[in-house]
Amino acid sequence: MDGGEYDATIYLRNKRGGIISKVKVAFTIVPTSFSMLRYHFKELIRQLRLIAKESEIDDFENADSSARDSIWDAFWRQRDPTPSTEYNEYKEEFLKRIRYADIHFGTPYKHGWETDRGKVYILYGKPDEIERHPFELGSPAYEIWYYYSQGVAFVFVDEDGDGDYKLKETR
Repeated sequence: MDGGEYDATIYLRNKRGGIISKVKVAFTIVPTSFSMLRYHFKELIRQLRLIAKESEIDDFENADSSARDSIWDAFWRQRDPTPSTEYNEYKEEFLKRIRYADIHFGTPYKHGWETDRGKVYILYGKPDEIERHPFELGSPAYEIWYYYSQGVAFVFVDEDGDGDYKLKETR
């Protein structure tokens, strides 16, 4: 199965074949190899730009399709905090943050990972604290994200009222 969003419907039937109950479950298959992502190559490269060096992006873009799997594996292997295990925590956390950003920060015209809040979330993770100001008199909605351990805060403003909060200040 290709990576992506799927729905499965499960039916519980009696011995005569009548439906007693049914449940619909949504699930995601996360692509694990680069070849599984071949249909989303350009989007994947744009996502990797958040964490990759320009030379690594060039390697991906200039490689023929047969070499991309090995480049993909090497890219994640060098970032793996526990290379002696099969599981790559860094890669899984990156993909998890991409999915979270898409769900929570997406707009009708932009993937969540493309938004300023999405990019900060992907790079820094969950904020220690979020100060929300959705209805300030005379000013647009804004949020301040605090990352205490990194000693940084980000101010996002929804100037157009469309839910796409732009990064306006880093403290």
